[in-house]
Amino acid sequence: MRARSLLLYPLLSALILLGVATVGCKGLMEKMNNAASDDDDSAEEETTVPVRVQPARKGSVESTVGSSSTVASLHQVDLIAEVSGTVVSVKVEEGDAVGKGAVLATLDNPLARGERDRTQASFRKAEEDLERLRPLHAQGFISENEWNEAVHAHQLAKTSHDQAQASLDDTVLRAPFAGTLTFRDIEVGENVSVGKRVFQVVDMDNLEVEIHLPERHLSELRAGQKARIHSDFSDLSADGEVIRIHPTVDPTTGTVKVTVGLRQESPVLRPGMFVNVDVVTATQDAAILVPKRALVYEDGEPVIYVVRGEAAERVRIGAGQEQADEREVAEGVAEGESVIVMGQTALKDGALVTVQTPTE
Repeated sequence: MRARSLLLYPLLSALILLGVATVGCKGLMEKMNNAASDDDDSAEEETTVPVRVQPARKGSVESTVGSSSTVASLHQVDLIAEVSGTVVSVKVEEGDAVGKGAVLATLDNPLARGERDRTQASFRKAEEDLERLRPLHAQGFISENEWNEAVHAHQLAKTSHDQAQASLDDTVLRAPFAGTLTFRDIEVGENVSVGKRVFQVVDMDNLEVEIHLPERHLSELRAGQKARIHSDFSDLSADGEVIRIHPTVDPTTGTVKVTVGLRQESPVLRPGMFVNVDVVTATQDAAILVPKRALVYEDGEPVIYVVRGEAAERVRIGAGQEQADEREVAEGVAEGESVIVMGQTALKDGALVTVQTPTE
């Protein structure tokens, strides 16, 4: 009896240990299943990409064609000394605004002044002689030949006097039109010779730009079209208008010359500045526009991602016009749709996204 009891103790211990192990394994499996479920939830959360969006809008877009050139003035004149002389006064400095006919400098030329005085005396004498003979000619007391000689002498004296006076007038240098003095090479006391360039006057209000555009755009161009002129170096800009289109195409370059006049209330762009010119050839008023920063290039083609439901959908936007920071979308996007502008570079078509606000 005692021996049988001794045999039952090991068997009972083994059953107890087996039960404990079974319970432990069951708990471990439950923990492993729970952990796997948590990992699945985490993986699902990780596949949701946070993005920011901006709505597509409807607006106008312009078709443009452009080129680069330099700004020039319609009126720009170099003043050349027509007579020699000593400079007795200079009235202006570079940068000064001058009116039409304003005195810029004065020269002293004794020879020109003496010639004017001599011819003036001769002209007065010829005029007195003519007036003295006039009544005699009317009464027939002098011959027709004598009268004609007196008239001819009077005309010669007048011509000589006018030429001498013009030479003396050239000693006073005047502005040919209203503008700005952009060059001065003359000093008081200097002996100026004939032909010396002494001043330059530029009209700063009437400026233009000549550009050359490819002949394929000739049918799109016409006088009166709007243009935009801007400088990349100084970040200055102005509006303009096409005022002339050259009637022929340059056969060596295949381009047509187009003259654009500037419209600016103050001289923002100045002669000599290098600028870019965009001529507006057409305007579309109901285009769908998206921010340029939404564009992603895949295989060289621009695409955007639009949030539809909870996923991002890739849309190929095709050809379109650009302006400022926006791009025209030819098709595939409606006004007001949420276009992804941040976080789109790592997206794939159909990826789950979470739209965040700028504060998040």
